[in-house]
Amino acid sequence: MVQRTATSAGAIILRDVEGELKIALAQHRMNSKTWTLPKGHVDPGESLEQTALREIYEETGLLNVQLITYLGSFIRESIKSNGDVEQKTIHFYLAYSPGTEAPSAPSDPSFIDVGWFSPEQAFELIPNEDDRAFLKEHLPLM
Repeated sequence: MVQRTATSAGAIILRDVEGELKIALAQHRMNSKTWTLPKGHVDPGESLEQTALREIYEETGLLNVQLITYLGSFIRESIKSNGDVEQKTIHFYLAYSPGTEAPSAPSDPSFIDVGWFSPEQAFELIPNEDDRAFLKEHLPLM
């Protein structure tokens, strides 16, 4: 068993949709019922901000996204199929996507769509408990 560390960055993306605050979630291709906050691994030489914007585009197709503020991070530990343990530090920003233009298709083939949900809906749809807790802590609208 090997213990590894990893770093990811992503965002809680907000948009005003017909006067209501909505949160963007990326939809996984493999499971039509799995929605997630867009995030992913930091590439070598990339800043957390660059990673967050790249991952947002790759997983949602959204280009016109502005990072507002850094919200913080948490550590998620997972056991890989080979028994290795990975401790991943996940950094999140609060972001805003103005306008109502439709995004392009996600460029990451693991993702198929972006959806806009109320904070309550997003909380219910996100399967990972750490992500839900972070969302609830940083968007006390629920």
